[in-house]
Amino acid sequence: MKHLRILALSSALGLGLATSARPALADAPSRAAVEEGRTHFKRGVALFKEADFRAALIEFEKAFEIAPNFRVQYNIGQTCLELQDYACALGAFQRYLKDGEKEVPPARRKDVEARRKDVEKEVTRLAALVAHVRVSVNREGAEVSVDDISVGKSPLPQALAVGAGRHKFTATLSPSAPVNKVVDIASGDDVEVKLELEGAAPAQVPDAKITPVAPPVVAPPPPHDVVVVDIPSRAPFFVGVASTAVLTGGTIVFGLMSIGAKSSLDRKIGELGVTPGDVESAQSKVKTFTILTDVVGGAAIVAGVVTTILFFTTSPSSHLERRQGRRLTVTPLGVAGSF
Repeated sequence: MKHLRILALSSALGLGLATSARPALADAPSRAAVEEGRTHFKRGVALFKEADFRAALIEFEKAFEIAPNFRVQYNIGQTCLELQDYACALGAFQRYLKDGEKEVPPARRKDVEARRKDVEKEVTRLAALVAHVRVSVNREGAEVSVDDISVGKSPLPQALAVGAGRHKFTATLSPSAPVNKVVDIASGDDVEVKLELEGAAPAQVPDAKITPVAPPVVAPPPPHDVVVVDIPSRAPFFVGVASTAVLTGGTIVFGLMSIGAKSSLDRKIGELGVTPGDVESAQSKVKTFTILTDVVGGAAIVAGVVTTILFFTTSPSSHLERRQGRRLTVTPLGVAGSF
């Protein structure tokens, strides 16, 4: 790939970082800083070759932060191109051209002229792909971020270059709540984004003292006669229900057994070689089961009648007195009536 070839060449140049021929600077990085910057630079080159462009960009930016060298901006621009961050690439290439003009000695400018021309062409191409946004905030000192990346504090000195697409602009200043605005921006746009922060929170006003007012005294109503009617227990009713159910089940069982015994008797009568004793035994079973069915069935009927009577006699509604001019109220302990 062309980018990899160019980056490898830049790596060879960048290994010197601040040690190449350049005007002496009073604030030139120390030898230790140069070595640390070189380490990050090498990591960036390796990560770029592995196509881990986001990590490579972080390493190149760290190298430039520790030991500034205009050559690193070339690598930053190439990496931003791979990330399709055209605004980032444009800024890096422009800084490469600006700083390189100052730092490359006249004797070596012919050697880098071809690369400078390539970069200038790339800058021209990228300039058509980015937009310029003027961010204004109604309060000074607010932290301004684009896509959650801080770009400075208000007022910003110049317009921001951003790539085409949807971007989130944020202004933050305590104690106001952050203000966000999402804007769709096309290439070549020159727009203004206004962020309005709310004013400081109003001072808390102490609550006025409230003097409690005693509630008016209301005379209690005159006493009423209360008649308490005890509600009888419904346990007998539930016992009757259970007994009726058991007896009914017994009736069904004995009835089925009686039918089975009758079927067995019919088969024995039709069989050859059956003795009179076997027939009498079968008849006795039929008779026994029939009697049991009648007895248990009669008991179930009696239990059902008794249960029905208990249902009405133990029902709470049967004990509620309903007379003209009398109001009844159900209480947890019984029924109370007031005249």
